Amino acid sequence: MKKVIKYLLITLLALIAACAVALAVLWQSYTPPDPLETTAAESGDLDVATRAWLQAYVSQLQGWRVPPSYQVRSVTIESTEQLNDTSVQINYQLETMLKHGRFAENFDAGYVSDHIYEGQLAVVWTQDADGTWSISDVMRPAAWQIAYDPEIQAERQQAPTVHYNPKSYDDLPYLVQNETLYVTYDEGETYIEVPDGYDKVCLQSNGTHLERLRTNGYIVTPELTAFLIYSDEVQPSVTYASKEDYDYYSYPGLETACLYYSLDEGQSWQTSPIAYGYRANDFLSLTTEGVYASFAVDRALGSDYYTCYFSSDLTNWTAVDLPEHQSNLTCVYWAPDGTGYFSGPFNSDSTQQCIYYATTDGGESYQYLLFPLEEEYVEYNEFPYRSLDGMYDKDGVRYAILGPGQDTDYAEAGASQLKLLYQSEDGINFTFVKAQYDNAVYAG
Repeated sequence: MKKVIKYLLITLLALIAACAVALAVLWQSYTPPDPLETTAAESGDLDVATRAWLQAYVSQLQGWRVPPSYQVRSVTIESTEQLNDTSVQINYQLETMLKHGRFAENFDAGYVSDHIYEGQLAVVWTQDADGTWSISDVMRPAAWQIAYDPEIQAERQQAPTVHYNPKSYDDLPYLVQNETLYVTYDEGETYIEVPDGYDKVCLQSNGTHLERLRTNGYIVTPELTAFLIYSDEVQPSVTYASKEDYDYYSYPGLETACLYYSLDEGQSWQTSPIAYGYRANDFLSLTTEGVYASFAVDRALGSDYYTCYFSSDLTNWTAVDLPEHQSNLTCVYWAPDGTGYFSGPFNSDSTQQCIYYATTDGGESYQYLLFPLEEEYVEYNEFPYRSLDGMYDKDGVRYAILGPGQDTDYAEAGASQLKLLYQSEDGINFTFVKAQYDNAVYAG
């Protein structure tokens, strides 16, 4: 009898082992379902069709044949929004089998609490010849805006690239001429070409090239030369898993923001992937501790929303908390001592002064501050210099440059603008120094 029981136990264990092996093989070969392979909708009520699609898609991520890392227990549809005649944004919550399911690679979803994720997707429908509707694309809302938003499409049809007189670069550590980006380490005596730099560094989201790089948008020193570039051929190095990572996740249409850098004065170049990003104003800073990279990560209702990452080794990147306002930034500067500054068009309180946020603890807390208004430059009861255009340190003093921003009424001939220079000994309290013109002049 004991032999029979022993035999049955061995047989049972063998069957369990065989099933486990078979299941492991099945799960290892698992391929997530294609969200575009869905039943066509017969009616034109795209809100209803989009809800039905998501329910049907989630049902394919349930059952024992689906690996636990992909399994979704349930979906709750919170709302839908008609983006245009053929596109619907759907907002939802998912309950997953595991805390960090791999579905995040296909869903725009951020972790909320125990096994709960929330996110949004934009679903694009196409009406077929027989009158039925089928899905032609599924993407993040930011990617939808890039592809379909009339405002962004208008940006893509703007004037061609603006070229600048070579003399405009005399005081700068770089030069852009004849669709080539160069850097210099000897004040313009010699120039070194940045490989593919014109397209990698200067290309903008509207297809033109920015030949006058943004202040605080690059690092050119003998020890480190660096630019931010964007690529759809590499994956981010950061792991998206929580609200602290700003809820931005992979989906077709976004690119990966990368640090493109040289440690040997431009002789060789390397690329360090950071996180998903969008081509807009971007900023780089070198401190005694490492490098800060700030770039747009999403776009909504005509505004660019930002994120910031820090690396001490140019390989591993960690997210930095942002101030309350982090859209449409005009300047991000991390000083050598680690003080960080963020500024943009934050004049919702109708103040005439330029607003900026400063942190001295790596982003854990921020101070809301104002540059003093300079009465001499108040015109018709208005102080136009409310845009922080750049900051730098020199000889132990911190300087800030304020300009009129988008107010072109204050632009001079060519590309020159009158700007105001401020300085600070403590990095917080700034005083007016002088007015000056930039030296950017269009190529004749």
